[in-house]
Amino acid sequence: MVLDRPNPLGGLIVSGGLIDDSLRSFIGRLPIPYVHGCTLGELATMANEEHWLTQNPMRKKQRCMLTVVKCKRWLRSETWEKLDRPWYPTSPNIPSVESIRGYSVAGVLGELGLLSIGMGTNMPFQIIGAPGLSFSPSIINGLKDRGLNLVKARFKPRGGKFSGEICDGYFLFPNRNWRPMEALSLLMWEVRRQFPQAFPDTLIKTSNGKTLAKAIGRSDVIVALCQGAQLSRIDILFTRGYEEFLLTRRKYLLYDK
Repeated sequence: MVLDRPNPLGGLIVSGGLIDDSLRSFIGRLPIPYVHGCTLGELATMANEEHWLTQNPMRKKQRCMLTVVKCKRWLRSETWEKLDRPWYPTSPNIPSVESIRGYSVAGVLGELGLLSIGMGTNMPFQIIGAPGLSFSPSIINGLKDRGLNLVKARFKPRGGKFSGEICDGYFLFPNRNWRPMEALSLLMWEVRRQFPQAFPDTLIKTSNGKTLAKAIGRSDVIVALCQGAQLSRIDILFTRGYEEFLLTRRKYLLYDK
């Protein structure tokens, strides 16, 4: 039985591609995009009806007896701020719903270990930086088009990457065009351009590279970045399976479709 609850980011934004089957893990268990726009009840129904509970494809497809108790009066367009409910931190580094929005970009970016993502500050996942980090106007404008506004920042984290060092960086502010994985694609591409030494051909074989691949859900993205692929190629890999998921998702939406 699932007592459903609203998705704090709302139910309209879907961003990213499907997880490669070989990379399913505790980080990403279901073949869904990083930002899926579903409630837990919708995900549970989808997993059950699509037979995602079956671990071995050679076995009989499995389903469970599932009951979803729906939310009352929730609309897909409503984010957490519109619900007039207090936010209880889901972890010490998610003190606010703004941290969740930032996490959808900075969480994966942090797996690279190249930038501070706000750990040791009062804005985890809402700020990124490193000593001397700077993005060109074209990158900043490109991110704005993908729904992410950047505002210059200077900060000294008390923990995490670059603890005790002064970092140059940016506050992350989603705008009305918010497409988190598309923004992450451009950020990853730019970080690779600025730190090519951190993207050797052997990265995908290292523990960091494997964890990064699991976080993104695809290893081909890492390989393409290491090879210096064009941004258009990275974008395609980041969103592979997106349209397929939208069609599957449509069947299981429990709230105003």
